[in-house]
Amino acid sequence: MTETTIDKVRAYKNGDKSAIEALLKQYEPLIKSYARNFGTREMEDAEQELRIALYSAVEQIDQVDMEAKVVNYLVKAVKSRFIYLYGKHRKRIESETAILEDMTGTAESNPSRDSDWKR
Repeated sequence: MTETTIDKVRAYKNGDKSAIEALLKQYEPLIKSYARNFGTREMEDAEQELRIALYSAVEQIDQVDMEAKVVNYLVKAVKSRFIYLYGKHRKRIESETAILEDMTGTAESNPSRDSDWKR
């Protein structure tokens, strides 16, 4: 018989530390699908951050009474962390791109950036 998510969370809450490993394995496809949105250099870091988010969510669960609620809570925790990380990632990429444009002079050919210089 396959253990459900709620069984694994209960087992972890009752002291079975191997249950968290089973949960991480269960949610690995979700974690990897989010982490693929980052570049190759940052994918491993993103995966680790998302695993930590899952672990933290398991730690914070108080009531373990309905499978759907538990699954939804864990998925939302991972997704929320992804949204936060991806936002930071995009801001950093945009900042690096702007710096490179300024350094190479390609910003001068960008009309939206030209208007900033004329002000």
